[in-house]
Order: sequence, then C-alpha cells, then structure tokens
Amino acid sequence: MDTIYKYRSQTLNISIANVFFVVMIALCIYLKYYHPIDVAEGLQNWSIAHIILHSIPIYIYIKKFDKQQTNFPFIETFAIFNILHYGLPAFFIKTFDFQLGNLDLTALIVTFYAHLIFYASYYFFRQTWKIRPIEFIPPKTSVLPLKAYAYVTLIIYIISYFFRDSFIYQIGYVGFYIFVGFFINFWKDGYLNRFEKIIFVPIIIQDIIVRAGYGIITPLALLLFFIALCIVISKSNRIFIAIGLAFFVWFYTIFTPIKAEFRTKTWYEVNDYTMLDKLVLIQDLYNQEKKKNTIAYIDNYPGKKQFLWRFSYQLSTMSMVINKTPDIVPYWKGISYLPLITKFIPRVFWSNKPEENMGYVFGVTYGVISSNNTRTAINTPIIPELYINFGYQGVYIGCILLGILYSVLTRLFNSNKVSYSSKIIGMALIFPLVIWESNFSLIFGSLLLVTIILILIFKMIIGVLEK
Repeated sequence: MDTIYKYRSQTLNISIANVFFVVMIALCIYLKYYHPIDVAEGLQNWSIAHIILHSIPIYIYIKKFDKQQTNFPFIETFAIFNILHYGLPAFFIKTFDFQLGNLDLTALIVTFYAHLIFYASYYFFRQTWKIRPIEFIPPKTSVLPLKAYAYVTLIIYIISYFFRDSFIYQIGYVGFYIFVGFFINFWKDGYLNRFEKIIFVPIIIQDIIVRAGYGIITPLALLLFFIALCIVISKSNRIFIAIGLAFFVWFYTIFTPIKAEFRTKTWYEVNDYTMLDKLVLIQDLYNQEKKKNTIAYIDNYPGKKQFLWRFSYQLSTMSMVINKTPDIVPYWKGISYLPLITKFIPRVFWSNKPEENMGYVFGVTYGVISSNNTRTAINTPIIPELYINFGYQGVYIGCILLGILYSVLTRLFNSNKVSYSSKIIGMALIFPLVIWESNFSLIFGSLLLVTIILILIFKMIIGVLEK
C-alpha cells in the first residue's frame, strides 16, 4: 500500500511540475508576441531566457517534492524573485523608465550567465558535501527552555529598535523571525496561555504596520511568507495563510500606485513622520489617486506606478555600472568587501568601528545621489558589486563561489531532518538571503557571528534552567 501511495504521489508531483513548466513556456510565448509595450527583440529574447532559467530550480523542486531534504524552498524562492527581477521587467517597463536609467542588453546577458553559473555550482556542490545540519536545539527539549529562548529573542528584537545600524539590530532582525516561528508552534500545541496570545497578536500586527510604513513592499512580503512557511511546517491551521495573502493583495493594490509619492514625502522631506502619520498619509494619497483616476488619460502606461517597476532595480543597476565602469569609474578592486574583516567585531567592543556606508559611497561615486545627501543610501546588488570590483571575470568567478556558499548554507541550515525549533532558527538565519539587492558584506557579514550568538544564548538558558 505504501509503495502504491508513493508511486501515485511521485506521479502527481511530476505532473504538477510538467504543468508548471508548460505554463511558464506559454507565458514566454505570450510575452514574445503580445507584450504590453514595445521592446527590442534582443531584450525580449534574453528576458525569456531568464524566465526559463529561473523556472528550472522550481520545476526540479516540484518534481522531486517528496524526496526533498530541505526545510523550505530556499533556492527556489531565490529563483522566483529572479523571475521578477530579471525576466519580467523588460516586457512591462519602458527601457528608459528603469529605476537607475536605461536598460542595457549587456546587463541581461551578463546576469543570465552569472545565474546559470551560480545554479550549476550550487547543484553540483550540494550533492558533494557530506555536512551534517546544525541541530541548534535538541528534538526532546522541554517547553520551558524553548519559551525562554523565544522571549530572549523577542527582548533582543525590542532592544534592536534603538540600534538600527548595529550588530544588535542584525540579531534582533533574525530573533523576531525565531520568536514568531516558535510562538506559532506553541499556539498550535496549546502551550500559550490567554495572556501570551494577547501579547503575540499585537506584536505581529505592530511589525506588519512598521514594515508597511517602510515604503518598500519586500519586507512585508518576506514576513508574511515566513509566517506562511511556519504555519505549514508546524501543521497549523492554514486559514491564516489565506488571511495573510488577502491582506497582502489588498495592501499591495492600495500602495503600489502611490509608493513613489509616499517615499518622496517620508524619505526625503524634512518632516519626521510617525507610524500613525504614515498610515494617514497612505490613506490620503490613495484617495487623491482615486480622484486622478476618474480623469481619462490618452496614455494609460502606468510607468513607476505599476508593481514591476520596483523589481527593475537590479537590472538598472547592472546596466549603469557596465556603462560607467571602468571608463568613468575605475574598478574598485575589492574595496567594498573590506568591511567583512571587521564585521565579526561587535560595536560593543569597538565603539569607533567604522560605519558601513557602501550605499552612500556607491550612490555618490556613480552620480545617483549628491555628496551632500547623507539621508539616502543606494543599494548595491551583489552581481553589480562583483562587476564594479573585478569586471566580468569577477562576476562569473564570484557566482561560482556564491553557488558553493549557498550549497553549504543549504546543508547547514535548511534540513528537514532536525527538530522544529532548529528548522525555524536555520530558516530565520538564511531567509533574508533569497534576495541579492544589497552588497555582500551587508547581507552575509554578520551571518557567522549571529549563528554563534544564537547557539550561545540557548546554552546559557539551558545552563541557568538546569541549575
């Protein structure tokens, strides 16, 4: 009977995977012949190549779903974001409307081969390593130390609000995900009393509101996706996934048309908006937008107001650095990676540790912001960062190394053979790595130290409770 069940399950997975790939091919054909805006043939072809390339990891995951040894679709989520960042924008955003300037065909070609090398390296080395996953917390750990651990991570998260640019903020960022994951499972297993439930719900709502007030959709999407994964892993009631999805679609519908004006007012104007002020501002801007939409326009092209404009950033950054480096801006020759040397030293022990200001330096050097604009930082995505340091060879060699790194991270932090608590901690650590929109040291620099701190925190809790 089990053999029959496994056969049917495998057959179903293969069928779903094949349907997915057929749908993606159909999407590519549709975009090729019925794209919403005029787009050069070269941009069409390489955008389609990106869509197909990034669909392959998703296809493999679905096809072998029952045999997966991973805790959550880590590399597959990365691939989904890449379809949004590299495959779709050229079909919906006019070439000159990309965030940092004109889209260059070379940027699409280089990033295609970069990701191809990354995936090849990742899948090859993932099968090579004989690495045991990290068991942060033993499977039979009692509820008391687990609750203590969750509360400690919550406290660190609250403290981190006062240390936005420090190592404490990095721990707090990861700690909040851990707290959420633990409490979802406590709730499902009946380990939360009424008071704890009353505390948990407002904390979640408050963080959702804060993320919504950033003016960037991605942090909110990542939190809701993480909650959905925790619900699935803990086998909790999946109705909450539907609620979260409905909320996100509703907010996205409201916020997308007004995000440019919202960011201008909250990021660049002198006024310091409170969270309540931001919510009122969103409502006011949305009402104004509805009034504008009652007027008939000849050109209905949405430009910056449509949702894919946000995802045009990485390609536009790559286009810009290819056009300016090294003719206008010399190669940096590894300077942007220097913060990695001191990243592991907490500012508590080195009060004068240099601030990581890559976003400001990059923006000023490439003429995106003025040298007097200290309020604005421009993200430097990982692939453009490789290029501005070492050129084309740096991009391709760097992507080989990144594939190796991700294969190691998958083995260490993304195993479905560890305890639920260890799954949540591992997932929280590598969850932010599914998007390459910031520079390498900012994304990866604190990973090792945060991992060590989280292990030490649990050992301290066990040491105290066992006395």
